[in-house]
Amino acid sequence: MKAATLALIPYPRQIKRAGGWVRFGDSAFASGGPLELRSGTATTESQTLGVEFVNQDLARRGSGARNEPDDADQTRTGAPRVDPVIVLAPESFDIPNAEEAYGLRISERGIEIAGRSERAIFAALQTLRQLVRQFGSTLPQLEIIDRPAFAHRGYMLDVSRGKVPKLETLFELVDTLALLKYNQLQLYIEHTFAFERHPEISEGHSPLTSEDIRTLDEYCRRRHIRLVPNLQSFGHATHILSRERYRHLAESDFRGGWTLSPAEPGTYELLAEFYEEFLPNFGATDLFNVNCDETWDLGKGKSAAIAEHDGKGKLYLGHLLRVRELAAHHGRRTMLWGDVVQKYPELARELPDDVVLLNWEYEAADEQSYRKRLEPARASGREHWVCPGSSAWNSLFFRKANARRNLLDFARAGLDAGATGYLVTDWGDNGHFNGLAASLWPLAFGAQCAWNGGEAATNDTASRMTFDRAFCSTVLQTESERIPEALGLLGGLVEDFEIRVPNNSPERWMLTWPTDAERPDRMLLGDLAPYDRITKRAVETALARCTGAIPLFEISEGLAAPDWQSEWRLSAALAAHACRRFLYHNFGAGDPRALASEMQALRAAFEESWSHSNRSGELTQNLTELDRAAACYAEDPRQKITFGSA
Repeated sequence: MKAATLALIPYPRQIKRAGGWVRFGDSAFASGGPLELRSGTATTESQTLGVEFVNQDLARRGSGARNEPDDADQTRTGAPRVDPVIVLAPESFDIPNAEEAYGLRISERGIEIAGRSERAIFAALQTLRQLVRQFGSTLPQLEIIDRPAFAHRGYMLDVSRGKVPKLETLFELVDTLALLKYNQLQLYIEHTFAFERHPEISEGHSPLTSEDIRTLDEYCRRRHIRLVPNLQSFGHATHILSRERYRHLAESDFRGGWTLSPAEPGTYELLAEFYEEFLPNFGATDLFNVNCDETWDLGKGKSAAIAEHDGKGKLYLGHLLRVRELAAHHGRRTMLWGDVVQKYPELARELPDDVVLLNWEYEAADEQSYRKRLEPARASGREHWVCPGSSAWNSLFFRKANARRNLLDFARAGLDAGATGYLVTDWGDNGHFNGLAASLWPLAFGAQCAWNGGEAATNDTASRMTFDRAFCSTVLQTESERIPEALGLLGGLVEDFEIRVPNNSPERWMLTWPTDAERPDRMLLGDLAPYDRITKRAVETALARCTGAIPLFEISEGLAAPDWQSEWRLSAALAAHACRRFLYHNFGAGDPRALASEMQALRAAFEESWSHSNRSGELTQNLTELDRAAACYAEDPRQKITFGSA
């Protein structure tokens, strides 16, 4: 077997293939699992859980193989049996001096692992799990020595501007993060935490409670993932400032209240109360992401005089210092988006030494552009991370080519600039119409880049189709050749429209965008002016792509988590309808009654899919958008068509 045929994500830095196979006996699949760990000392909680995961995959996988060997001298059926034991043998490996460095050896002596820490041993067991998922109980003989490029490898999910996932959904997400060797999770929160002293803020939004956070924190801890608190602490405060009790804290009336005003003493009293209730629920880390980005109206309202006297940069810095002091009171290091450093690089050195700068960029660019963006943070001497995106928000699927370049090239630039962390961001702008399944591929490729950095493009598993097959085997637990094809079809959908709008995919807006009341044959595209250049030919090409992808997502029973298939198929169906809707309104193609019926079925499927994985908050908003779009199929566009109860 060649190393390139191993479906491992992230792909190990060093693999030596010994040749041949080893296998477990039939007793390996007895109740309780086949493997036990021998360590010479008491087995730790982490080791026990890691072996339990391997056993679960063995029991689910059985003895059958998905991949046939390419060895000429030995077949799987002739592989020697080994004892169902994992031996912790640190003395038999030459492991790099890094906290998460590990070794894994599979030979006729059995399975041996070693690691520099409990996290490293857990990582070795995740690699073993992936081999089991690919090969079952007959494993290739090999030796792996591995370590990560970035010390901090995280995923941030927006749970404020769309879905608030159920705890069960978050547990499944954490299990996937653990499998892919992430070590951090953040949940972006604006108003979806249930503050007991400020209950009106989250009213009607199905918020996460303190108990939810503590439960999730413990679930993460057992899997060597740090749940990092994340609470917006400056801009993006509309849901707070729209409440009568807090309206006086708004900097201005921009968007009905957008930024907490630094000119109001009550701003810091409110944040102090927020932090006092929020932060104690997180026990595994000293980090705290206060965000503080996109303060569009700062210095244009109540703080205008301060901005005029000191400058807007100093005004922003003053707020950060106050926030940092409040966070430090709870033993937390402040993380924040690097917007201020980009705009006011001269202020970077005035930030406290313990501040962590989060440098975001979500569009594909050349590495030189990324390096230029990182230079102010690098020059400041502060710890800084790179934060690429999933390319899934404002979309029904994800923009695959953009995601790949953004995730990979930002990792390379980050390593060159001395970044210590890599945070994949998954935002929920405008309702998060896409399911969480749309982020699985970016999540997996981000794991590859975070672990291997710039080397991710040089090994075969990072090539486009080879990585997709590894993704299917490792994450989805299927060897279907149809899924990579479908991923390519839907992931490339945005290319068919022959236009580019950052952080957007046309099919998302074509699905719900209203029509002009004066010209119901024309969809209003608002400030997304490039969408006016979409041609009939481009939409027809995209429609063919969507309809071709739908049957490729077969619903397979018996998988550990088959929901990703139904979510992707729904996304493809929604995108196909978006194309048909655009062709109907702009080019007179299609039967409005058939389109209305199709929208009714899609609305029901969307509500069912949402309700399966997420809490009810925000669902009504998205269903209302679908209803509004459906109303445009009426002979009189002013007639309201509503499906369901929302």
